[in-house]
Amino acid sequence: MFFMRLRRGTKPIFWFLALVFAASFVFLGVGSGSTGIGDLLQGNFNIFGSSGSSIGKAKKAVEKHPNDPTARRKLATAYEQKGQTDDAIRELTRYTQLRSKDRGALGELGALYLRKAQELTQRYQLVAASGSDANAAAVFAPPANTALGKALGSDPISSAVSTYKQLASVAPSDPNVQFELAQAAEAAGDTTSAVAAYRRFLKLAPDDPNASAIKQEIKRLTAPAQTTPSR
Repeated sequence: MFFMRLRRGTKPIFWFLALVFAASFVFLGVGSGSTGIGDLLQGNFNIFGSSGSSIGKAKKAVEKHPNDPTARRKLATAYEQKGQTDDAIRELTRYTQLRSKDRGALGELGALYLRKAQELTQRYQLVAASGSDANAAAVFAPPANTALGKALGSDPISSAVSTYKQLASVAPSDPNVQFELAQAAEAAGDTTSAVAAYRRFLKLAPDDPNASAIKQEIKRLTAPAQTTPSR
């Protein structure tokens, strides 16, 4: 579980997420048809489309036509532009169920999950610092029977990994998608998926200026675990 991992190593996870959110694609110089996590996580809310979206108007359209993907997309856009991450995740999840091969939407959904992970990590840090570590998970983990709980699945980072895997199946030749997947998988502690995605990236972009750094990261991730000798 996400918060169990936070208890065991909050600072490493927090700083890794902070690095991902702050640096984004500064690390890579390749182009991509996917949205990428940088704009979304840095608060550039207009990447979804028109800035004139109205939540009220969009909700009425969804209520009238609940299976209309365009209506769902507009509602997700409206929520995102207002910074309502939970609602945006819920609506974009429903949209991607209707349009499972929309690369832009899948990339945005993956980024929203990572933003949610960042928000929860920061809140957890505050609660844990106040001496309420034992109750932090219960306070911030959404109930499994709620719409957000169902949308998040196990936890936001794992949900991000699943979303980027879906995106990778839709866009198998996009190196940036592989990097997004690798980042999310590494944050989730899924070393196998992270290494596989980094290696796929190298096959797709062998001449990328950052290939050497990625090779070093693969080496680090695949190095045998160090054991402390018994005394």
